[in-house]
Amino acid sequence: MRGTFVESIETLFEDLFEEMIQQQNDKVLRQAKLHIPHLTFDDILNPHDYPALMADPVFNYEEGLAAGLMAAQIAVRARILRPLQMNASSQTGQASSRSKGNDRG
Repeated sequence: MRGTFVESIETLFEDLFEEMIQQQNDKVLRQAKLHIPHLTFDDILNPHDYPALMADPVFNYEEGLAAGLMAAQIAVRARILRPLQMNASSQTGQASSRSKGNDRG
């Protein structure tokens, strides 16, 4: 079982990134709809299908920000959250060994 501190940190990071990514995706879709009003979020996942979007520097900028936020989320998971989880798991395992009298230190 992971420590509640690690779970709290993980939840805070995940919630923050999900909120920021959703806000940015909404902004990307609004910008896309200025050109093609009937577009859905699924449509803008393949913007190269819509030359008007690819020609819009604001759309490209906003889409780049969304991609950057997703990349940052992945990096935080890999560099911060995963090591915290592994550290919490190893400490739980060590505490378990000590409580059983198996501590060799």
